[in-house]
Amino acid sequence: SAYFEVEPDAERPFTVEADGVEVRVLGTAFTVDATDTSDFITVRVRHGRVRVTGERGDLELTDGQGARVDRLTGE
Repeated sequence: SAYFEVEPDAERPFTVEADGVEVRVLGTAFTVDATDTSDFITVRVRHGRVRVTGERGDLELTDGQGARVDRLTGE
C-alpha cells in the first residue's frame, strides 16, 4: 500500500502502475493498495481527482471515492 500527495503538473504527469492498472494523477492525495496477498488493486482518493485505467477502460475518481480492480479479470 502506498499513499501519494501530488500537485498537478501538465508537463510532467504522475502515474502509478500496479499489475496492469494505471492511476494517473490529476492533482490529488490518494492511496494505491496492490499487495501480493490480495486478488485486488484498490485505489482511494482522499481529495482531488485521479484516472484509473485497467483492461476494461478508464474511471475517474474524486474526493472520497474509491475503486477495486480484480487482478485476474481487470473488472
